[in-house]
Amino acid sequence: EHEYDSTDHDIYGREYNANGTPVGSYFTIASWTEDTTAPDVAANGTNNEWVAVWQQSLGSGAGYAVKGFRWGSGPTVYTYFFDVANWTFVESKNPAVAADIPGYLIAYEEKVPPGKFDIYGRMWWPEASYIPLVLKN
Repeated sequence: EHEYDSTDHDIYGREYNANGTPVGSYFTIASWTEDTTAPDVAANGTNNEWVAVWQQSLGSGAGYAVKGFRWGSGPTVYTYFFDVANWTFVESKNPAVAADIPGYLIAYEEKVPPGKFDIYGRMWWPEASYIPLVLKN
């Protein structure tokens, strides 16, 4: 997290080898007009991919939404942004992410009426296909 001033933060990343030497230079993960803070990152070493999550302030100043970014160096890794918990219904903030095969667990706080925050979690599996199960007798 890089602070330009008290209301303008961006998130950058840099990959390192196991021995601590950098691989390439810094790169931008999140640089929006809205303030981006509280990053967390998890790695899936099997696929050479990473997922970062953060809270992003809303332009109206009405709270936060949780966003994510996936990137990697594996042959089947697609780089893209995704919404973890947007501001459709309630405010979400303070995310954390953990990796497992085949995906990730993303936890965050979500505001529930009358104004308290509870902890929620979401399993996120990139490129997963869900096929409905239909049973007949």
